[in-house]
Amino acid sequence: MIVVYGRYRWAAKRIGFNNSYCLKCEAPCRSTQVKTFDVGHLYWLPVLPLGPRRRWLCDTCGARPDERVKTGLGVKILGTLMLAVVCAGLWATPNDPDAPWPLWIGRLGLTAIVIGIVVFMARARPEPKYADKLRAVPRAGDAECRFCATKLLSSPNWHCPGCMARRY
Repeated sequence: MIVVYGRYRWAAKRIGFNNSYCLKCEAPCRSTQVKTFDVGHLYWLPVLPLGPRRRWLCDTCGARPDERVKTGLGVKILGTLMLAVVCAGLWATPNDPDAPWPLWIGRLGLTAIVIGIVVFMARARPEPKYADKLRAVPRAGDAECRFCATKLLSSPNWHCPGCMARRY
């Protein structure tokens, strides 16, 4: 039986803006903070109210700027270890006198692939941390609201008197 579930996001409202760094775009970007009321659904029927949520979205691609899009090093190492176990299993299998060449192609080919992956991962430079990338982005210095073009007030925080959006 297939269970259809998910999340509805109702009453979306833009409540803030900032300069950020998007991991998907791999570049500095403008981002918008959106407040929604989330509700879990089961077979398209709202069932579980999850409450108000705030999330930052990249203005360029629409994704969360801090969302990881590349495969992590731990997953790469685990995949390589699993492939090495399969390779060791091929080397442990006795030779088949009727068809020796498929086994040898598998042994040598898989060994070459495992060695290539290990060399590639050893040569790869470590990825800079997200916090370091974010520190390099200058803070937003807008004097007008991005959403309604009203002049921002600076006390106590930079905010728009028209739409109540904040500049972070």
